Amino acid sequence: MKMKCKGCYIYLLVCTVIIKLKGVDTALSNEEWHRKWDELTEILDDELNKTYPIEREFYSSFSCPPIQRPENRPTSVHMLTPADIDVIGAMGDSISAGNGAGASTIIGSLWEYRDLVFSIGGRDNVLQRITLANIIKYYNPNVYGYSTGVGSVTSSVSGLNVGEPGKEAIHMPSQATSLINLMKNSSKMDYENDWKMITLFIGGNDLCEACNDWKYYSADNYIQHIQGALDILHDNLPKAFVNVVNILDILELGRLTNGLVCSAVHGIFCECPTTASEAAKIQLEELNNEYQKGLNTLINSGRYETRDDFTVVLQPFMEKTVIPSTEDGYPDESYFAPDCFHFSEKGHQAAAVGLWNNILEDIGSKQREWVFGEPVECPNPLMPLIKTSKNSRNSLLSPIHHIQKSAVTSAIIIGITLVVITAFVVLIIVVASGKISKTKKRRTPVISTAPTMIQFNNDQERPIINVLPPSIPDGFSNPGYQP
Repeated sequence: MKMKCKGCYIYLLVCTVIIKLKGVDTALSNEEWHRKWDELTEILDDELNKTYPIEREFYSSFSCPPIQRPENRPTSVHMLTPADIDVIGAMGDSISAGNGAGASTIIGSLWEYRDLVFSIGGRDNVLQRITLANIIKYYNPNVYGYSTGVGSVTSSVSGLNVGEPGKEAIHMPSQATSLINLMKNSSKMDYENDWKMITLFIGGNDLCEACNDWKYYSADNYIQHIQGALDILHDNLPKAFVNVVNILDILELGRLTNGLVCSAVHGIFCECPTTASEAAKIQLEELNNEYQKGLNTLINSGRYETRDDFTVVLQPFMEKTVIPSTEDGYPDESYFAPDCFHFSEKGHQAAAVGLWNNILEDIGSKQREWVFGEPVECPNPLMPLIKTSKNSRNSLLSPIHHIQKSAVTSAIIIGITLVVITAFVVLIIVVASGKISKTKKRRTPVISTAPTMIQFNNDQERPIINVLPPSIPDGFSNPGYQP
């Protein structure tokens, strides 16, 4: 979210002091003013240098089995598995930049811990830290693009993470162009043939500022900017799967106002959900919902389903998320950085699990809330697909390159073959039975209930009637019988 410059924290200090000085008697002498100022700066110094515990452990293990990467690469985005992803990228604001993710002090929130970001962080491996990039790295150790350290968007550690602090939806088209240029100019990937997964997460800063200009931050403008970015990707990027993470409920940030610095941070960087009037908050909640609905309409419109090697999927795991509470009922701040605003490393891990699970869930059945502590889902070993609009509707009939020789496909083929063979055998038996029955009908005389009559039950032949005397013995040859 919004974190435009390091000088902003100097501004934060001044504003915080001003806040604390409100209500102080202006008739105080210079000596008393200096004393008050010294007291406040000492408090601020303590706050800014205070060390906060970092909770790194979120999930104890990742136990999903590996997926074999085939020699023949898929040609359709609807046939992808995690092992097929060759390149990973990210777009967004300071959440995607990783501000404060590994911080233990307020000042530490200035640093961009890109290697811990939920969508593209690549520090260590998935057994130590859960991120989407580390999960993909588990299935394909040669994946390229993940962030490897702490630094700005222009640093070498950023990889293909073009997210920047302070950015809004209006900046997404330019980020899309930058990402494409990075990929085209990279010698570490095959731009035309490598399969790419990109995650876009934006909108927090738009909502933080919306109450200051409702028209500028309208839902129509928000959707238009994102559509522009997705259009650029769609028109220029071959072989790509794009995740769009829907915006969270920004009013939840209002619950994180514990302490002097946290209140000041919110008042400066995200005032609308925290310090705006109740009427403005109601309007902001409506706008938040319009953002979410607009993204859903755009992505599910079919606009990005015109090519078989490109798709965009909305991942809604943040839509209905609420901040978890501690046992005493207060918001659990361990999921947030010391500035009470950005995600902590623990928060990024939780977001990574929510995103990954969404990726494996059928469209129309995706969870819409971030369930803290939820287990990591594993790809179905018989059908390890990354879900799209096509393979979600009828998975068994989708073009699944990895599963053509799997147990499921084999069972289906065997089952169909057995049904066909069984039907053929039954047909032969029925036909044969019919012929035998017909033959018997033509040649077998039937003795009627009348003791003196012999008739044939074949209506197509002319019946021959003979009157026999009652004393004719068994086996007597009837001279009038004509076969």
